[in-house]
Amino acid sequence: MDTDKTEEMRLDLSSGVSFERYVELWDEESGRILLEQARTPRESAVFGEAVGKFAGSIVLAVFSKVGCPDCLFLAPFLKRMEDRNPRIRVVFFRREDHLKLVLAATGVTRVPTVLPFTNGGVLLKGAFVGHPRRVDEDWEAAGDASSRRAVTQAYRSGEAYGPDLEKELLALLQSDSPFGRAGEGVRSASLGFSSQIVYLPYPDPRRAADFYERHLKLELLQASETLRLYRVSDSSLLGIVRGPRAEWGRSDASVEHPDSVAVTLVTDDAIGWHDSLRAQGVPVGDYAFMYQEKVPFRRFLINDPEGYTLEVRQFVDAGPS
Repeated sequence: MDTDKTEEMRLDLSSGVSFERYVELWDEESGRILLEQARTPRESAVFGEAVGKFAGSIVLAVFSKVGCPDCLFLAPFLKRMEDRNPRIRVVFFRREDHLKLVLAATGVTRVPTVLPFTNGGVLLKGAFVGHPRRVDEDWEAAGDASSRRAVTQAYRSGEAYGPDLEKELLALLQSDSPFGRAGEGVRSASLGFSSQIVYLPYPDPRRAADFYERHLKLELLQASETLRLYRVSDSSLLGIVRGPRAEWGRSDASVEHPDSVAVTLVTDDAIGWHDSLRAQGVPVGDYAFMYQEKVPFRRFLINDPEGYTLEVRQFVDAGPS
């Protein structure tokens, strides 16, 4: 991974391989399965039509690992997308060779990971990580090992989760803006940081799901018994991790009088968020205009399911008129 003067994240696409070359890296039996599945359509007619009508131009970079069962299922699916539309190019890479890029783009290094790029190798916003999100959610909710194996098998066999997979892959085709424009957290220097993760300990991370996913609409990147990882922005992540509830950053009494703030979420429309959350029935604190070191901002406070205080803040140019 390298960056240019505009600080976009780039990938040398010529270092990847085609599906045909990718097949050769597997053992003979797995290679046969890959080729057979690539010739056997499993996608819906609606998905096939949408792929065929795609009028843009995109490269789907697949960061994979030979021997990965999920890669064995996904690779032929992507190959059929490429065959349907010459504007879609699929290129395969060894994940181990691009760990920094995958981590910076998604916050994790799972296989397979699919990232969208321009033909010039500029990383675009969007990602497919591991499985469709609903597979991860159902796997976590299943509880016992046998039920979890059933969830995984249903996905890998194509018996279930097809609409979820199609929805997430179609979303990648809509990627049209670079992931790391200048000022979005990607640095060209060899030293520096590409992202920030804040972790909030929860006795049961699943309790956070409804609040952060439905109310705050954060993108879920990873879900397990011990962690729920969310993308807040291109350069910041929020992790709900299993552990004893912390005493800092919490206020059980009132969102209007917090002991402290655990996380500040910066937005361009604090009023809009205040109205949206209130309409969803989320208790919100009073909307206020404040100054900090002579910098004006609007803010309000909310508490998450574990009692952590979140501040929603909007920086403004001047005080209220």
